[in-house]
Amino acid sequence: MVSSLSDLLWLADERGVRFQLLGDALRTSSAPGAVDAALADGIRRLRRPLMAYLAGRSPDTEFDSASPRSLSPAQLGILIAAAAAHEPGAYNVPFAFALRGRVDPGLVERCVQTLVDRHAALRSLVQAGEQGYVQVEKPLRLVLKESDISHLSETEKKVRLDAAMAANALAPFDLERDLLLRAELLCLDADSWAFLLCAHHIAVDGWSCQILAEEFVRLYADKASAGAGLEPPALRYSDFAGWQVAWLQSPEAARQLAYWRSTLQDAPAFHALLPGAPGATGRIFAKLDLGDLGEGLQEAASQAGATVLVLLHAALGAAVARAGGEADVVLGSSVLNRRHRAYESVVGCFINQIALRLDCSGDPSFGELIQRSRRRVIDAQQHQDYPFHRLVELLNPVRREASNPLFQIMINLDASSGSGSHVAADIAFDRLPDVALPPKMDMTLFVERAGERHDAWIEARPDRIDPAIVSILCKLMPHLLRQGLAHPDVPLSQLGWGTAVEARAGDAVELADEGVHAGIERMAEAHPEAEAVRSGEVALSYAELDSRANRIAHLLRSEGVERGALVGVYLERDEWLPAVLLGIWKSGAAWVALDPAQPVERLGLMLEDSGAGWVVARDAAAPAWAGARWIELDSADWAPRLLAMPDSSPGVVSKGTDLAYVLYTSGSTGRPKGVEIEHRNLLHLDAGLWPELAWLGVGERVHWGWNASYGFDASLQGILALRYGGTLHVMSQALRLDPTALLGWASAQGVEVMDVTPSQAQLLLEAGEPLPALVVGGEAIAPGLWTALASRGRAVNVYGPTETTVDATLARIEPGPPHIGQPLAGVMVQVRDMHGLEVPDGVPGELYVGGGGVGRGYRGQPELGSDRFVEEAGVRWYRTGDRGRRDATGRLVYVGRLDDQVKVRGYRVEPGEVAARLRDQPGIAEAHVVPYGDGLWAYVTAVDPAAGSAALHAVRGVLPDYMVPAGVTVLARMPLNENGKLDRDRLPAPVRAAATTGTTLGTAPGALLVTTAIGDLLGVEGTDADANLFAQGAHSLALAQLALRLSRETGLALGLAALFRSPTARGIHQELAELAGGETALDALVGGQAANVPAQTIVAFSSIEMRVEE
Repeated sequence: MVSSLSDLLWLADERGVRFQLLGDALRTSSAPGAVDAALADGIRRLRRPLMAYLAGRSPDTEFDSASPRSLSPAQLGILIAAAAAHEPGAYNVPFAFALRGRVDPGLVERCVQTLVDRHAALRSLVQAGEQGYVQVEKPLRLVLKESDISHLSETEKKVRLDAAMAANALAPFDLERDLLLRAELLCLDADSWAFLLCAHHIAVDGWSCQILAEEFVRLYADKASAGAGLEPPALRYSDFAGWQVAWLQSPEAARQLAYWRSTLQDAPAFHALLPGAPGATGRIFAKLDLGDLGEGLQEAASQAGATVLVLLHAALGAAVARAGGEADVVLGSSVLNRRHRAYESVVGCFINQIALRLDCSGDPSFGELIQRSRRRVIDAQQHQDYPFHRLVELLNPVRREASNPLFQIMINLDASSGSGSHVAADIAFDRLPDVALPPKMDMTLFVERAGERHDAWIEARPDRIDPAIVSILCKLMPHLLRQGLAHPDVPLSQLGWGTAVEARAGDAVELADEGVHAGIERMAEAHPEAEAVRSGEVALSYAELDSRANRIAHLLRSEGVERGALVGVYLERDEWLPAVLLGIWKSGAAWVALDPAQPVERLGLMLEDSGAGWVVARDAAAPAWAGARWIELDSADWAPRLLAMPDSSPGVVSKGTDLAYVLYTSGSTGRPKGVEIEHRNLLHLDAGLWPELAWLGVGERVHWGWNASYGFDASLQGILALRYGGTLHVMSQALRLDPTALLGWASAQGVEVMDVTPSQAQLLLEAGEPLPALVVGGEAIAPGLWTALASRGRAVNVYGPTETTVDATLARIEPGPPHIGQPLAGVMVQVRDMHGLEVPDGVPGELYVGGGGVGRGYRGQPELGSDRFVEEAGVRWYRTGDRGRRDATGRLVYVGRLDDQVKVRGYRVEPGEVAARLRDQPGIAEAHVVPYGDGLWAYVTAVDPAAGSAALHAVRGVLPDYMVPAGVTVLARMPLNENGKLDRDRLPAPVRAAATTGTTLGTAPGALLVTTAIGDLLGVEGTDADANLFAQGAHSLALAQLALRLSRETGLALGLAALFRSPTARGIHQELAELAGGETALDALVGGQAANVPAQTIVAFSSIEMRVEE
């Protein structure tokens, strides 16, 4: 049923039905069958309002007279966006003209005043009413600012003109007090003038600027004689605003909303392009070299069966997808939203934004991508009427401060406002170039058409997108257009990048075909009395270490251990540990680390998975592990046998291809996975790493502080020191956990270098000096820590997954941003896109590590290994799953993980493994684990709220401490999206007990006011003081309501910008306290004066706009 005039007009427009008013008669023209019974009934019932609309009268004669006229959704969106903007003036719309001839300033002022009088949107102020922000029309006078700079030199004139244009364009408007149009006239000489105009976007759009420019020229030509020759506008913008509010209740609006919900379901909240420097200001400007394509863009689009917008959407979408390493891209575009002729001459903010999602998955050809884009653009334009801001409020997507929701990259076609050249009353009017405004979007592609030529450029925020990425996009997009149009059936991955990709690798190395221990044996022969190992008060010379390792090797051989076997090591940290590791190698076997610091159950899984038939231990009760022979070296049974063994070499010759060790990392299935590393891999590390450590002063006979657990591959760096005559100082577990004691121990022992994780390095820096040289690795180094380490010197950052044998790259930690440096000798590192192709410098992608350090694979899991270990042209590569890029100097920079795997205190953890263990516990139905601070946080579903803490306690005996979540949130059910998948963005923020984390504001009057207001807004009891309101389900309109309520109840002018700046209860409380002059003053104000509402007749928000929909 056609229930409203808006329904009727939209339905008629879709079916091609046209209406014409002939006197008092209504004429309808259409194709046969277009007017069915329902439409005919609607025309009959709505005849009077339809005729009123066609006559140019307000169409809201159909509306209830009590229905208020309000800000349109577009205006409300601009109001909120302007409040949250990172720079003032971002939502100004400047346009300027050069005037040639004898200009009359008084006439100019009268003409502009006539424009203000004609168009109510320019003099409609935005004020706070009882129910929300409202528009108040006022009879405001415009004062033309005049400046005479004719006496200045030409150089000085240009400087003054540029400054005036910038000030006119960037000065903020006070929407509550200012006329929303300002004008300035500068006299350059008697016949040369500059006419500067600027309006706020809440009152105008680009089309409006053309209306104003053309009407000004006509008025000036008529000498502003009361607007002669200009018909009064048929409608006001407020008519459109009221109409649109009513349209939102129509079936057509519901249909369009359903389309957008479906289209944007599971869309990425943000683009994946590399961000710029935090805090950077200004703008990035870069032109695209379209070449000949600029002259024939329209024709090229037509030949491809597309519009220019479709062509640009496909090309920019493909470029963003490749540069960001994502297959799902959402770009934005604008539509005029003036689909009815009655609004073509109305000044106001009609423009609407539409989200254009593009599926780049499957490596499509450019021709296929154009077809995908064409379908998406056509569908979006057919649903363009639904207000973007309203859509945002209903979808409530994840937000980021001062960034556009749903999309942050725009395509702006015909990027100009106002008209070009005019002549009126012997005055020539020519457009002046627009002043660069602060970017509203993270990035915008501007395309301007002049005749048959298109020019294009990109503007971007330097804090949101790295300048190198903008430069790459400016080359890649024209390249994809040219190559894609020339070869429409070729997959995008085969079209290249349009720029050369430089191949890089570390220097080649030559390795002996031997075991790692061979070098240590040579040291024992050359320097038998030199100190090799020190643990507490016990020291072993090289001869003693070699002798002890030989006895262990003979003992293992006597127990049936052969070359290629695997032996478990279950030892505490003391002098026996390096001897056992060497002894296993000397026996021809490899070892698997079973660090007693880890839970027994997990170690049992590792032992079972590895297939090790023996376990070497000391002073320990044997865990209940089946299938392995327990060798307790200093027990009554085994100690005599060990002493009876020869101290000479067992004579087993190890090869480089022999297995050296198996280390276990976290596995996504809930079971850890074992990484197999050969001797040649470790020798490869030795050849690449040791020369680089010379920068730290590390050389032969170095004193190495052995810090890392032998279950962590960083421990192998210390073992290598024994190949150079160094002393391995074994830290006890107690020392490792006490930074102050550790530093004292290191100083007393003469430790020169030690391996640490970034987390531990931070603790050591806080503990004081002196610090030995540091080899830092295991997780990303935060910028603050990098700066602190750089200031003290003698530290390197090493990067490398366990699968590539400890370290693949090394960076000297020096002043500048964090990075992971360059590949070690013999190592190749490439940054590749989703198709496995190398990317240009600056583009993030997956890090591939190749060369002699790449391990054998995953023990007993060939299917998993085949996906991660790949062979190409004789080179073995490991796909790290890490995301990185090269900076402008060619250094590698770690960006993050491609999957959910995270680093916790230097250890790789699969949250899925932790979740699997939680799900094993009684009473837990579902579990999900996420990163939290420097650890993890768990979410579980359970009937009994106590089950969560019980499960957390239970997994402490199953998982290592670094894998145990810091806390748990018990939910009745997991939040799901429409596909039935977990909606991570809707998981509540982790909340610790208030007593330990201080997440409540307290009971002072001001604090209670804030927490009560937020609780009412969110519909909850109790408020986490530090939880982001957006993350808890609030949206910008809700924050507007909150600002109004708090302003009324305190009498303080709390603006929207403050809430966007501080969207937490604590932040809002602090903003109010600052306005009040302190917390004490705020408490005194609570319950006092109410904010005054202006006495004018105002138009409030309708209940339609203020309702929060579920």
